[in-house]
Amino acid sequence: MVQRELKKVNADVVAIEQPTYSIYNKDPNDYLINGMMELLDQYERMSISLKLSKGRKTKVKQGDKACGVAPIGYKWNDKAEIVIDDETAPIINLIYQKYLEVGSIGKVKIYLDNKGITTNRGNSFSKQSILNILSNDFYKGVLRHGDIQLTGNHEALINKITFGKVQAELERHSK
Repeated sequence: MVQRELKKVNADVVAIEQPTYSIYNKDPNDYLINGMMELLDQYERMSISLKLSKGRKTKVKQGDKACGVAPIGYKWNDKAEIVIDDETAPIINLIYQKYLEVGSIGKVKIYLDNKGITTNRGNSFSKQSILNILSNDFYKGVLRHGDIQLTGNHEALINKITFGKVQAELERHSK
């Protein structure tokens, strides 16, 4: 419990709503009130979390990405929808085409590095980030959230045939 840790270092709590409160005070009324306030705070956090989760699931069931960072090649618009990012979408197509051409994530990385192509944050693509892009079925139009998987409302950047070829090649290289 937090109070035990505070007592170990001789610290106290200053509460704006309860100026006379102290973790060292043995008054049972203060103890009861503090305990009830902690429970109410925890209840409120859990309630908010549950409502947010329910809202995200509802959004996903309607085919929309619920939250989080937009994958490279996409961006959030002002209506909180995922749309194609015209600046970075060509990078995704290039990564898929280059991988089918050279058959190696390492060679794709070297190619991107030589061309000066970077991530949204301006960093070089790692082999793992390239693998993540190549195996992310969001790019072919699939939306996943928890145990939900369905066709999303977002426009696919990679057609299903190209995506399938890349998956077969990745599987062949993993053996």
